[in-house]
Amino acid sequence: MAKPRSSSPVSYISSSSEDDIQLNDKNTPTQAQQTLKSQITSVDPMVLPEIEEQAKIASKSIDRLMKFLSKELTEGTKATTDIVSVYDGTIDHVHSEVEQNIKAMYGLIAKCEELDRKMKPINELASQVRNIRETLDQLENICK
Repeated sequence: MAKPRSSSPVSYISSSSEDDIQLNDKNTPTQAQQTLKSQITSVDPMVLPEIEEQAKIASKSIDRLMKFLSKELTEGTKATTDIVSVYDGTIDHVHSEVEQNIKAMYGLIAKCEELDRKMKPINELASQVRNIRETLDQLENICK
């Protein structure tokens, strides 16, 4: 197909005229490029100092903005760190309180079970008292 020659970077032997046309199209400037080059005018040297001054003002403004943003980000980071620290402490405290309440609940359940065991004789005694009352009521009814 095409072999490059060492004497010129764009010269080569083409196998068809189509390759030659494509090469020529790449080297010729387009109409838009030619129009753009003709529209570019030279810069007025009197304007350059004003542009430079405006660039310095913009640079100082950007520096102030960057310092302000840096300060605000630092304060935001500190606030976030403080909030996370408080949150962490709160979680630890809540965890401790929940554990203590669970232990207290199991202690209360154990006391209730113990009280229930100790109340069994009283329940039996109450049952006996009821039986005695019923018997007394029956005796009173007989005696009347």
